[in-house]
Order: sequence, then structure tokens, then C-alpha cells
Amino acid sequence: MPSLRVQLAFWLLTPLLAVWAFNAWLTYENAIESANRAHDRTLLGSVLAIAERISVVDDEIVVDLPYSSLEMLESSLQSRVYYRVSQIGGRHLTGYEDLRAPTAKLDLGKPVFYDSEYHGEPVRVAAMVKQPVLIQVAETGELRHSMSWQIVSASALKELVLILLAAALMWWAVNRGLRPLYKLRNQVSQRSRADLSRMDVDLVPTELKPLIDAINDHTAQVARITSAQKQFVADAAHQLKTPLALLRTQADFASKQQDLAAVNEVLDDLRSNTERVSHLVDQLLALNRAEAAAPELTPIDLGEFARSTTFEWLPLALRKSIDLGFEGEGPAKIKGHKILLHELIANLLDNAIRFTPQSGHVTLRIAAHDAVAKLYVEDSGPGIPEDERARIFDRFYQIPGRDSPGCGLGLAITREIATLHKATLSLHDRPAGHGTVFVVEFPLAAD
Repeated sequence: MPSLRVQLAFWLLTPLLAVWAFNAWLTYENAIESANRAHDRTLLGSVLAIAERISVVDDEIVVDLPYSSLEMLESSLQSRVYYRVSQIGGRHLTGYEDLRAPTAKLDLGKPVFYDSEYHGEPVRVAAMVKQPVLIQVAETGELRHSMSWQIVSASALKELVLILLAAALMWWAVNRGLRPLYKLRNQVSQRSRADLSRMDVDLVPTELKPLIDAINDHTAQVARITSAQKQFVADAAHQLKTPLALLRTQADFASKQQDLAAVNEVLDDLRSNTERVSHLVDQLLALNRAEAAAPELTPIDLGEFARSTTFEWLPLALRKSIDLGFEGEGPAKIKGHKILLHELIANLLDNAIRFTPQSGHVTLRIAAHDAVAKLYVEDSGPGIPEDERARIFDRFYQIPGRDSPGCGLGLAITREIATLHKATLSLHDRPAGHGTVFVVEFPLAAD
């Protein structure tokens, strides 16, 4: 693609050259009209000079042609002049007999001018009737066209010089106007690869501010993704170090055992720890996906989606004889990302079922009103103390004294996903008895 400087110069000069060409054509038309008026007066002078020398002697028409009447039409361009004097009615008296007579009816003493041809050559003719004769004087167009072209060329040349001068000034102006872009280029090129800070929009013209804002938004997204990836690597390295070392130790210990029962016991512990590590990896990946994502949100019926997700957790609830229920109050249309929404609901249900004792109750309820869709997850578990509620959404935080197979990432993931959906996540006590209610409030989608 050509440079911006060249494109600006092209689109500035092209209209100027088009106007210059159109103006040259108008000037030529006006010059032809002016030349015709000037030379028509000269032709008329010749016609009048001939008319003055026509007389009638003894009923005979006498034409004493003054050659000075034709000399006034001579020029260095050798324009050719033709004349004819004929009697009204058609009898030729003198001049060029084959000069074509005018087709229009002429009034006595009133001259007319018209274009015609003589021997295939265009001529300009002046004609006038002086009783009882018709006088015609014709001239070829070399002088007229020469005069017109002189006017046009002189005018066009001056205008072209002005356009070239304007082009030079525009080139200077374009270069000066593009200086902010050069400064912006230098500012960006001098940045380090790790510098993802915003660019200052005050350093660029107003027209470029939307572009810089878009670049800043993109850079902020890249910075967020990069930060999330760095945090993911740090979290993974920190959280996996101990479990993997424990797995290696257990594997080494099992290989040294001679008693089959002892080996089986170690393998059971090894299997349990492997499941914990697998769960930790899944949670880390889910957290990384939630933090780094800029998902495309599509219309979703939250009620129907939450119902189907709830049914997926029935087997886990049945193992603990937990009454898992769903309550919905009609459709609740929101804009969401199905994979991330599934992760949000799954984490809330997983926490609720895991901490609810045998034969307890867990209910997921959907309600929509006042432009808000609310998702409730209520359990009959031990609840969360007031002084712990501010920290339960932190990464890897677990309430002290509670035996949990989790890794403390579920609620952190849930909060990130809620934020991506412009939703709010809050925690409340269960209205009746012990337990907890998590509430996620989504904005309803516009119809």
C-alpha cells in the first residue's frame, strides 16, 4: 500500500487537476465565443463596406468592390476570405458563386451570422440584404482558433503553475501534518517488549484519538492476558510443587514395600492424591481461562441452562443422600458464554454438595424481575463465619479447620466469571436454619 503521504497528495491534487481541466475547457469555449464576436464585427465591417459601393445605373446593379474591405480580414495565419454578391432571387453578380446562401429568411438591412462550409472547409459567414442584393462575406477559422488557443494556453499555463506551487505547499503541509504520527511511531518503537502501558491520546490529533483508544483497549486486553498467564504459571508452579513431590515420595515408598496390603494402602493414598492434583490442574486451567477470556456473549435462557446443569450433579448428590432441587420462575434471558456459565454453576453446586452433610438439602433457584436475573444456590451446610466471608473469594484460601478435598480456587473462578458477565456475586445466610446462599445477579438481555 502506498504511503499515507503519497495518498494524501494524490487525493488532494487529483481534484485540483480535474478542476483545472474543466476550467480550461470553459476558458476555451469562452475564448471561441469572444473570438467569434470580435471577428464577426470585422466580417460585418466588410459587408457594410461592400454595401456602400453598390449602386444602380440604368437599371443595372453595379458593384464597385473595395479591396480594402477584404484586406481587413487578412492575417499572418493566411485565413482565407470568400465573398459573394447576388441579386435577390438568385442571380450571381460577383465573388464566389458557389458560396452557399443562408437558409433563413433575412430582413432588409439586418445582418446575420452563421456557420457553413465551403469546399468541405468550415467557414464563418456574415450576410445582409441591401435592396436589391444579398451580400455575403465568409472567413475560414484559423485565426479564430489560434486566438482562442492563445487565450486558453496562457490561462491554463498560469493556472498550472499555481497548481504546481500549491502542490509544493501541500507536500510541505502534509509532511508537517504527519509529524504527530512520526512522534507516535518513535514513541512506540522506543518501548520495550514488556511495556504494555497506555499511549497518551493527547499527543495525537483529534482524528487519531479513536485509533489510539482502540490500540490502548487492545493493549490492555493483551496485558490482562499476559498477566493472567504469568499468574497461572506462578500459581501452577507453587501449588503443584508439593503434591507432585508427595506423589513421587509415595511412589518410591510403594516400590519398597514387600507386604501387598501395605502396597495397596499406599496406592489408595496415591490414587486420592492423584485425583486432588488432577482437580487442582482443572481448576487452575479454568481460572486461567476465566481471567484471560474476552468471551463473545450470546443470548441464553439462564433458567433452562441452569436446570440442565443441575441435573448433571444428581449422581454426586445421591452418593451423600442430599436432596438436590431446582426451582425456576419462567424464562430468564441473559447474554452469556455457555462454557464459562457452566463452570460458574458447577463450582457453586460442587461447593454446596461438598460441604453439606449427609441427607442435607441443596437448591438452585432462578428468578427474574426488575431487569435482573438472579441465580440462587442454597445449602443446609455449616455456613460461613462472618469474619471469613471477605477472604473466601481469594485464590487458594480455605477456611481453617475444615477438611476439604478442594484447592481453594472454585469461588475465585466463580467471581472472575461473574465479572466477565457483568454480574455480581454475593453471600448470605440461609433464611431458615444453618446454611449458605450464594446469589449471582445477571443483567437481563434486551429483547
